[in-house]
Amino acid sequence: MHEERHPEWQEPDEPARLPEAEYRRVLDQIDQIKSLGRLQEERTQPWITNSTHWSVERHSNAYVERGLTDMRNDEKSLPDFQVKLITAYYIHSVSGMITKKQPAYILGGEEVTFDELLLGEDRFIVSSADFKATEIGNLTTFAGAGPLY
Repeated sequence: MHEERHPEWQEPDEPARLPEAEYRRVLDQIDQIKSLGRLQEERTQPWITNSTHWSVERHSNAYVERGLTDMRNDEKSLPDFQVKLITAYYIHSVSGMITKKQPAYILGGEEVTFDELLLGEDRFIVSSADFKATEIGNLTTFAGAGPLY
């Protein structure tokens, strides 16, 4: 769709990757557009899918998910993780019937994700309090971030 609206645009040979300092600068820019709020919790233990290391930061107004990739050229070098994807999920009021509850899970001794509620196919990150207060099959309103992609 972007290519149709901007035919002058050329897809780069390599996708963009951001070192940690540049990632923090981009978060600051996002925060200026719409406040993420104060950082409340950062998941340091990532979960891995298709060579992407995923982690989530909880801010007072949003959850920020990031995907990292290891840029090192050989296995003997120290890891060089750079951010390849950033998604901000802002917290907002959500209403509907809960179809499934997905609790945070443990992998390798560390909690790696947040509690989720599903309304049909749509997944929302929720606080532990909202997660505990809801029941499958009930109509409810909660503060959720999403729907997740």
